[in-house]
Amino acid sequence: KVLLGKVLSHAQWGSIALLFVGLTYKSLGGSTASLGDGSFSFVLGVCLILVGCFTHALVNVKNEALIKNGTISPKILCAVIGVYALGMWFALYACGVIIPERNGQQWTWTRESFSFASLVVQDAAAGVPMRSGAAWLGFVFSTAVHAGAFFSLLGNVGTVSSGIVKGMTTSTYVLFSGWAFCGVDGSYCLTWRTLISGAICAISVVCYSLATTRAKAQAVASAAEPVANATPGSELAAGEAIKPTGTEESLRQRMPTCTDDQMVGG
Repeated sequence: KVLLGKVLSHAQWGSIALLFVGLTYKSLGGSTASLGDGSFSFVLGVCLILVGCFTHALVNVKNEALIKNGTISPKILCAVIGVYALGMWFALYACGVIIPERNGQQWTWTRESFSFASLVVQDAAAGVPMRSGAAWLGFVFSTAVHAGAFFSLLGNVGTVSSGIVKGMTTSTYVLFSGWAFCGVDGSYCLTWRTLISGAICAISVVCYSLATTRAKAQAVASAAEPVANATPGSELAAGEAIKPTGTEESLRQRMPTCTDDQMVGG
């Protein structure tokens, strides 16, 4: 509302809350194990995730404002952010830091733990017909396609609708992962919690679509009310006087005004 001047209806807010409930319900499935490692670490992780989500959403709102104002096109914005992200990762790698990864009970985050030679190693896991290098290239390609589609969607439907779609996309990831990798790793297998979470997210997307359609119809009806109040067969609203044009007003000011005495004397 502050940056874009948009106001959501109560039904739209309810749909967003329902989507949040669906995603939270799935995430809380492993909270017991996480709490066993230390409640402080779990709470800290949740807080960091919330801060990251808020910052990510705020950046997307600003990006939408830039696109809607015509400051930058979605394609150029996508390219700029992609180049910036690659530059940051290569800069971190040059400084000896990589994306932290947990191997068992140890965290690896230094450059020595990663080698580009690992991208060409025959390290395909049993039941997965893909090596790390091919998987990495596929990830880069799919991320580029996703980024282009997201910024195009951001400029057309806005941040909130794009966020709703991303929530549904996350649920789809979980469902497809369970179908594809359940035979390889049992942790990917679908559970009742996962299925219920996916169903809640799907329902929230449908509810938000219906609420958005209804809000747009109400906005169109409200905009049409002044036209409906106009007098039939007339272009003027009731009680509105005819205003002189700019030329008529200019001529009226130039013409000398005559008093009654001048008219009698003439």
